[in-house]
Amino acid sequence: MIPRARAFWVAQALVLYVGSAHLRAEPGAVRSWLGLVLGPLGLAVAWSRASSPALGPDWIDARARSAARLVAAGVALTLVSSLAPASPGFVVAKVLGLGLASIGAPLAIARIAALGGRARPLEHRRDAAVATAVLWIGAFGLAGWRSLSGDAGPEPLVVDYAVVTASLGSLGIGMVASWRVFAGRRFELGVPERAAAALWLGVVCLALGTLASLMEVAAPEQIVPLVALVAAVAGAASAVSQKPALVARVLRLTASATMLATPLMSVAVVAAYKAPTHAGLIVFVVTAFAVAVGMLAPRIAERMAPERGRWLRVLERAILAAKAPEPRQAVMLALVAVRDGLGADEGPAAFYRFASSDRWTIDRAGYLHVEMGEVPNAFVERLLGEPERIVSVEVLRALEVRHSEVRAWIVWLDSRHAGAAALVLDDDMPVGMLLWPAAGRVTPLEYEEVLALRKLADHLGVAAGAEARLDRSRERQLEFERTREEAVHEVRELRDQLAREAGRHRVMAAFHADRARVGAYGAASQMALTAAESLGARDEPLVVLQRPGGDALSWAAIAHLASPRGGSLLLVIDGARREEHILERWTDPARSPLELGRGGTVVILDAQALPRHVQRTIGTSRRANTGVIAVLPAAPSELLASGVIDPHFAALFEERLLAPPTLEERGEDLRSIAMNELARLGSRLRGKAFGLSLEALRRLGEHDWPGNEAELASVVLRAALVEDGDVVGEASILSVLNATADPVELRLERANAELESES
Repeated sequence: MIPRARAFWVAQALVLYVGSAHLRAEPGAVRSWLGLVLGPLGLAVAWSRASSPALGPDWIDARARSAARLVAAGVALTLVSSLAPASPGFVVAKVLGLGLASIGAPLAIARIAALGGRARPLEHRRDAAVATAVLWIGAFGLAGWRSLSGDAGPEPLVVDYAVVTASLGSLGIGMVASWRVFAGRRFELGVPERAAAALWLGVVCLALGTLASLMEVAAPEQIVPLVALVAAVAGAASAVSQKPALVARVLRLTASATMLATPLMSVAVVAAYKAPTHAGLIVFVVTAFAVAVGMLAPRIAERMAPERGRWLRVLERAILAAKAPEPRQAVMLALVAVRDGLGADEGPAAFYRFASSDRWTIDRAGYLHVEMGEVPNAFVERLLGEPERIVSVEVLRALEVRHSEVRAWIVWLDSRHAGAAALVLDDDMPVGMLLWPAAGRVTPLEYEEVLALRKLADHLGVAAGAEARLDRSRERQLEFERTREEAVHEVRELRDQLAREAGRHRVMAAFHADRARVGAYGAASQMALTAAESLGARDEPLVVLQRPGGDALSWAAIAHLASPRGGSLLLVIDGARREEHILERWTDPARSPLELGRGGTVVILDAQALPRHVQRTIGTSRRANTGVIAVLPAAPSELLASGVIDPHFAALFEERLLAPPTLEERGEDLRSIAMNELARLGSRLRGKAFGLSLEALRRLGEHDWPGNEAELASVVLRAALVEDGDVVGEASILSVLNATADPVELRLERANAELESES
């Protein structure tokens, strides 16, 4: 069996291949790029959604998840192929995608798993998928024949007929498979809801597709495959959902909206055909009716719930009543809510307490009756083995043929006119049982009703204590302990989070600082590092001198790491950006860099490029718990004298200046810096580090390096690109230096002259 990761990449490769072919066919088309992006992205998202949950139990069959992934692969392939031109090759890919999705849907439906309890493996069959595969093999064969044979193959209309036939057959097979699962496993928890969803969503898709074809919205050969694809997605999504209640609600809402919207859409289409000049009025009327449909759909969906939602409404009222503070009052109000909702003609709801062996009921007049009553121990043990500790009489009747012991329990429940029994638990200990009246119902409980009944039983379990005062005291104690544990856990999580944040910030700052520490063996480098760490430890605003071609950010990172805020954020701001010139950004409490960097260090690159009013704001609003490092081309006093920076901004830094050494001053570091650059380049270009000959190193040492590290990196890069071997030699270095020396020197001389004229 192919592993999941490998299967994903196989599917992804197929989708990317079709998308790339479309891009080659239509290089400038927007839809080609859409297919190349949306197809793989949608496949990745769907693949992730079909995976097992990271937390909690997983009741979904692994084969159902694999089938859902097959549907996802088919949908992605169909999407990418549909955006491509209708050439024979892309038609083959589209038919393949439709086939994969149509085959995966019945596989997933046949393997719908029960949410606990005992499943019936005899329903896990492959005949529906095999029949679907036979249909699509024929369609795929015709499409492939035409793609390989060209005009000598079948006509395009024949291929369209085959695709439509396979799509209709897939729809029918999927609906039959869904009905078979629904009918054969209707007593399993969570199975009938998902099978019914797959069935009715398929019916809705077929109905809408038929209506669209009759209304000539599009050609049938375009609508029918789309309908089959949507039905396959709906079936697979229903099969792998772990929330049957949500699936049932979505199904009811979809069905109600479809019933309301279908006539509206039909009238709108006919009106648009008959009166195309009144399209604006038609759109306005349809929109108004659509709003009304949206308001009515939830109400109609509620009426489509089991027993027209009657039991769910009664359960909601009973749950609300069971929240009364006094235990006796809570039980009485819950029983009264059931009596008022379902009636007491065939038998009232009853609450059994195991500790006192009594039975509570409410008569028609609203009086409480307490009498002796016991529950068979074997029946209690049976309830303990059920997923939600609930069983209905219909489920027991379905089991009495194979399990004779349940017949006595059926007689016991029928004698009390009960339709279901729910075990009442208190701290996972059975303390009682709630008998729910049959009220004339003969169908099994839906999953939504089971959850609501479980919730009601849980509330009654809280109210089943012997004495109200002791019960409230215990609840307060449990609540206090739970709150304390949550607080301790939250504090621990916050501490861990702060430690992780500090570690991440240190890693990022160290990444920037490493560029200055590379090859820092000489006296000038060591003195500069010591000065940077000393200035950073003073925890005061600092100016880092920007050398032409130098990396001032790395020296600012060294000062930040040496400060008391070394584990906090290092926020880098580019003063040359137009966005940073807006004063409102610096005064906005939510967007100001000084607020965003609070508790950390804000590094302002090219701070002299900021407007004077922004500089004044920085100089007057700097907070004591926020570090500020400005990168300037000269000392603040010089820039202040020339009018480049604001006095308040200059006063912020005083004369705390860090002047990183130039590359000319770091002659003893030149070899290690060059080797580091060559190692990086070699790893990127050839998979192994470049070497450097002694003659080449000597030539590098003879150069003045007016462009500092940036010029060295450029020279080394060009020399590595022109070098044929693995060792950069003297000839490569000389060719680069001779080609770039004059232009670099001229540009640097011009830049220095401009700076001197400004000062």
